[in-house]
Amino acid sequence: MHKQASGESADCFICAKALTLNLCNGYFQCLCQFGNGGHHVSSLYPAESAGQSTKSATDPRHLFADYESDGCLRCLQVDEGVFMDGKVVIVTGADGGLGKSVTQALLETGATVVGASRKIQASDFEHPSFNAIPADISNHDGAVGLVDQVLSRFGKLHVLVHTVGGFAGGEAVMDTDDETFQRMMDLNLKPLLHILRAALPPLRESGAGCVIAIGSRAAVEPGPSVGAYSASKAAMLSVMKTVALENKDAGLRANVILPGTIDTPANRKSSPGADFSKWIQPSAIASLITWLAGGAGRDVNGAAIPIYGSEI
Repeated sequence: MHKQASGESADCFICAKALTLNLCNGYFQCLCQFGNGGHHVSSLYPAESAGQSTKSATDPRHLFADYESDGCLRCLQVDEGVFMDGKVVIVTGADGGLGKSVTQALLETGATVVGASRKIQASDFEHPSFNAIPADISNHDGAVGLVDQVLSRFGKLHVLVHTVGGFAGGEAVMDTDDETFQRMMDLNLKPLLHILRAALPPLRESGAGCVIAIGSRAAVEPGPSVGAYSASKAAMLSVMKTVALENKDAGLRANVILPGTIDTPANRKSSPGADFSKWIQPSAIASLITWLAGGAGRDVNGAAIPIYGSEI
């Protein structure tokens, strides 16, 4: 039977109210309302920290629990596979339509996240573990400079999440000019090559590095009038699969996510008549990324993972 400590209190990490805490296996657990009459246990912290300032709206450790018949909380095991405390992550395109969701999700795992883009600012994410480094990874020097700054500041790198890309379409292959093909390679392939060359050495050195790139369904299922785009995404996929093979000796994993149309403001603007309900939510992709980057995804390598939603 778990012991209870009555009269102890602290601020709940979820609701920010002072609530009675239950001492359970050396941890205080704050119980507040969640959902339809259920409860959830807020952010575990060691019992000896009681009386200290423990309020933190960003702590990711949430458990679900109910009361046992003896009035004590039933402890549930924490899935450490979703926590990334101590990990340093780079997210390229962190202020983009998808990048914002990915960055926020990774911050909630406890990781230190470096958000990179040309115009990124520290104020883009109000989180103590977020770090903004403006960078242009469309060229070698920009990518190397980004990684050098990360290593100078944190001394290590564990995960690279690459969300940068672009789209052009509307013409058949026979009508698509060289400039369009080159632009798609410049937007979708070259930035990946630049950041991989810069980041792979420290990722290998970590002993368990992880690279996740956002590809496209078009990489494996090309459609009409998007030949240049499909070709650039297929090239991305080929490079990432090669990286997985070349670096498995160092414990490094490289995977590609292949989404259908993502529900972002830019995509809605370009296709105002589309059925947005069929599009992929950025949060769904972000959840998959946190799973792949954490311990739970340690056995997945060289994969091309489809996430098509209702448009399958």
